[in-house]
Amino acid sequence: MAASTVDLIAKLAGPAATVLAALTAAGVAIAFGLYQAKMSKRQADIAQDKLALDLFQRRLETFSTVRRAIAKIISHGASDPAIEADLLEGIDAARWLFGPNIRKYLDSLYNHALDLDVCNKELKEPHLIPSDRAAILARRREHFNQLENFYKRIDELFGPYLSVTHEFSR
Repeated sequence: MAASTVDLIAKLAGPAATVLAALTAAGVAIAFGLYQAKMSKRQADIAQDKLALDLFQRRLETFSTVRRAIAKIISHGASDPAIEADLLEGIDAARWLFGPNIRKYLDSLYNHALDLDVCNKELKEPHLIPSDRAAILARRREHFNQLENFYKRIDELFGPYLSVTHEFSR
């Protein structure tokens, strides 16, 4: 090689090395940025999944509280202050965890539980005439049936709120 060619290569080697180093650094920075973006997206997905799971768990606990209270009322044919307190606890929690249709439905169940107790107390009256007793029994049966219907309506009312799905394709 001629001395002028070697001299030219020597003069261009410094700037070429600088450009190559800059391109390499830019490539590494872009790759690292993309990796960080991917990790940030993954962390956001995990946080969203945790929120969904927490919401599901709270809804399930609230639903279970209501279901246990209704089951006690149905199995005993009556309520008591402790059962009513459990039912109210579930209804109050449901206000924030379910839609307004659920809250309205649960309020009506609570009213049926109270009315069932009123009918039970009225039936204990010793001097009831048969026609009054029959009317009270009919009202009692209606309130009891409404409470029993809770189990028939579980899927329709609570199903949309008590399903967990998970995307495995992330």
